[in-house]
Amino acid sequence: MQLEGSKDGRSVSNRGGWQSKDLTGSRHRSLSVLARLLPVPAAAFLWRQRRGEAPSRLRDTASAGELCITTAMDSLWANVNRPGNWNARHDHGTGTPSVIASCVYYPGGGACGAAGIRLFPEGRPVVRVVPRPGLLLLFPPWLEHEVEPLPAGCEPRVSVAFNVRVRWPCVALHRASLAGCLDDVLQLVHAGADLDAADPALGLAAIHLAAEAGHAPVVEALAAAGGSVSQVSHEGWSPLGLAADRGHEAVVSALLGMGGGAAPEAGPALSAPLVEQSGWAGVGGALAVAAARGHLGVARLLAGDPGHQPLGFAAAEGHAALVEHLLSRRAAVGGPPAEPGGARLRSPLHEAAGRGHAEVVKLLLGGRADPCARDADGAYPDIFGWRLEPHRAAIERLAIRTERSPSSLRLPLPFSAFPSHPSSNGLGSPPAAVSARSLGPL
Repeated sequence: MQLEGSKDGRSVSNRGGWQSKDLTGSRHRSLSVLARLLPVPAAAFLWRQRRGEAPSRLRDTASAGELCITTAMDSLWANVNRPGNWNARHDHGTGTPSVIASCVYYPGGGACGAAGIRLFPEGRPVVRVVPRPGLLLLFPPWLEHEVEPLPAGCEPRVSVAFNVRVRWPCVALHRASLAGCLDDVLQLVHAGADLDAADPALGLAAIHLAAEAGHAPVVEALAAAGGSVSQVSHEGWSPLGLAADRGHEAVVSALLGMGGGAAPEAGPALSAPLVEQSGWAGVGGALAVAAARGHLGVARLLAGDPGHQPLGFAAAEGHAALVEHLLSRRAAVGGPPAEPGGARLRSPLHEAAGRGHAEVVKLLLGGRADPCARDADGAYPDIFGWRLEPHRAAIERLAIRTERSPSSLRLPLPFSAFPSHPSSNGLGSPPAAVSARSLGPL
């Protein structure tokens, strides 16, 4: 509720109400308590989903009685819904070998039971869950769901949503590194533990786990003993990428000083069959994920080539301070160049305006972003048609910048007049290319 008062939010699946920006890496005490409680229900969920079987690459570990997991919260945001507010049907992604579940937690108070969450399992009846104080609901990331409108007269309802990353610290060095137990790590290193041994499921070594958890002394000790600082996991994560993702400035600084920003190293972690690359490695990758998360301190440490600043990542998430920093580094406001197929990725201005980040829109326009830019084929990206709300503040910024009336603006906010948003009357209709078939998951 305190965050809601700052008005520093975004518009994604929420229809009315308030949704925070990504809080991944937040040090808030309440979120830390929730994170500590998460491994037990996550393990129970995973056990049930897999019908009691360990992942194939971990069955030898399971038979030896050493199988264990820990978890981390990923893509974390808070929601506040008031009477009449709801959340449109969406999902939380396809899932990866490490992202095994999505969660919604209801901390209590307010109108917990007044509006249900509806889950849409493919080929099966709709499942309706009635929230209650203290409920932690876990489901597959790809499962589409929606939240019913909160009835009139109800108190505001707070919920916290996130995805769950799983980790398999199945050897002693991994567990000690993850926990930040430096003395134990040094003893195991002295005893000859394999520093670069990676877990079979995800390809994460001890230094990955220490970097993600923010244990700079352990990272330094492992590197000093000869551990690789640029080894990548099966999903493409380097220790530097994981530290940047979590906002651990001390670890990022230490890794940069030890060569952790070098080209990713194809070590033992890549001996397994290739999987979809969802991780980040190298300085450029670490800077991109830091921008997406809003970690300004990490972004300053990573600096980077002025011509290759990840402005779109920061703009999409509404991180105004980071956008301002990247603009000061002469980041290109026009977006990335056209791909070989001719399609141009969304510009930072598309991203910011599409989610109603008025302050970021102002910064981008001040940096001479073109409010009438289109993609390489002159077409509007369909995705904006269903994500936009009638963001009046952003529209006014565009009108001021271009000295045109809001009704004459064509991009990046023509879709504020999407039929489901009648309060945007007078802004024109969306292009005919936007249809019901183009409405996909978030």
